[in-house]
Amino acid sequence: MKSAPGARVNPVLLAAFPRHLASITAPVFAELPETGLAPARSITSTGSRWSDPARPPWPEPSVEGEKLLIPYRIYNPEPSEAFLAELDALERLLLACLYTRNHDGFVRQRNLAPLLSSDEPWVIPFIVQLLGEYVIDICEDIAEFTNTTLRTRKTMRRNFVSFFEHNPEFIALTESRATSYWDCYHRTRHTSCATYPGLTTLHALCAVSP
Repeated sequence: MKSAPGARVNPVLLAAFPRHLASITAPVFAELPETGLAPARSITSTGSRWSDPARPPWPEPSVEGEKLLIPYRIYNPEPSEAFLAELDALERLLLACLYTRNHDGFVRQRNLAPLLSSDEPWVIPFIVQLLGEYVIDICEDIAEFTNTTLRTRKTMRRNFVSFFEHNPEFIALTESRATSYWDCYHRTRHTSCATYPGLTTLHALCAVSP
């Protein structure tokens, strides 16, 4: 799609995707509903590393050798159905990735499904990030995908293997966050972290074979 004349897009949103997609993301993201809030910090930002300047920051996740600076949260309202109807499949997928970073957990969950149906390698950090957040229903959706559909998706399995091999620190950060959310919010339902879907799914994805 073509953006309206003079439309501008926040460069933070563009940095969340590979550079070769900029000609597609820029016009789509320029037309998003406006918000008065800027995107929140990167998904790899943590309080412990802010407070201790001697500790290096967590590295951003990389896909096929390119670092992606994915925002932890965005605050744009969801686009209208009329707007979405004008987009092609790739444009809708890019938008779905972005809205898995929305501040509303229901919006994040709704936008996860297209990512789980895709074989694009750049959707993977958006999926993995959700395992390190607090909405257990989303973790359960990814768990179901991992235990069923992924087994028949050879290309996506290879993509997961590559991503996990090249991003050990991001996986460690995600595991630490998932453990913390289990401890804070989900101990009643899952008395052991060994049954918590955020962690079991992360470990299952670590063990995926190509």
